[in-house]
Amino acid sequence: MIGSRISDQIFDIIRKRIINMEFYFGERIDVQRLAEEHNISQTPITLALNRLCDRGLVTRKGRSGYYVLELDKEEIEEIYDLRCMLEVYTLKSAIENINHDTLRAMKSKWSMYQNIPDGKYEKHMITEMLELDLQFHKFLINSSSHKKTKILYASICDIMGISILVGGDWATAIQEHIDIIDAILESNETKTAKLLNTHIKNGKTYVKKNFTELIPKA
Repeated sequence: MIGSRISDQIFDIIRKRIINMEFYFGERIDVQRLAEEHNISQTPITLALNRLCDRGLVTRKGRSGYYVLELDKEEIEEIYDLRCMLEVYTLKSAIENINHDTLRAMKSKWSMYQNIPDGKYEKHMITEMLELDLQFHKFLINSSSHKKTKILYASICDIMGISILVGGDWATAIQEHIDIIDAILESNETKTAKLLNTHIKNGKTYVKKNFTELIPKA
């Protein structure tokens, strides 16, 4: 049981490092170094990496070891297109079932970041906003009654986190999330769909313009 908990913790740590692009795309993951870094054996590291393979964030290349996934600009753009289709498709059902108290709490969290001058976000703020972004969009999907769509969306969530970070014009995204939440609270499906579609397309456009500069290099 203790070993399982350690593996879970390592899974979360590596997952967040990949989503936050602290590893570069295609980087070989040094299992021994991670074990030494966390003062544990290699077994929980390997267990965590195998789970990350199942999530699509890591690939195993035979005896060569584990590598961070590789995404090019077109693949990240494809993730944005898929998000748009799934989120807009489930919107009517989500608006009918969504918890307004949870939405208001999310709006309050987004509003806190509006007061940061000139978009000077510290690293921990970027991490917090990324998690909040993922939570919001997952909450939107999970509030719908579309079971198969939820399963499909869950399968791309982690990779979606990378696409959000790469497409992260945060000053714009903060206001967009607040506007989307307000439209949902008004139960205005047409307005919400328009805002949501614009929000996702803005992220895709940002990726197109800035992909080369945004991706960490070896």
